[in-house]
Amino acid sequence: MYYLDHEIEYYFVIELNNMVIGCGGINFSGDPAHGKISWDILHPDYQGQSLGTLLLNYRIEKLKKFPGLKTITVRTSQLSYKFTRKML
Repeated sequence: MYYLDHEIEYYFVIELNNMVIGCGGINFSGDPAHGKISWDILHPDYQGQSLGTLLLNYRIEKLKKFPGLKTITVRTSQLSYKFTRKML
């Protein structure tokens, strides 16, 4: 909980039928020129339906709107790096 309460600037969720099925965040770690995509989570029952792609693209578009943004990096895990690599 500490990370979500103190380290993340923006966090987005995907809801379906009043249930959270996915989420992901963006943050800057004190440097507005360097955006980070982090905490990608999608319920296994909803994987393979392009919802992760929609969430990733949504966050990339949000980041692009920040003035002065120069780079975007992805913070991922061993469970989702293949998806992220395929998308980028």
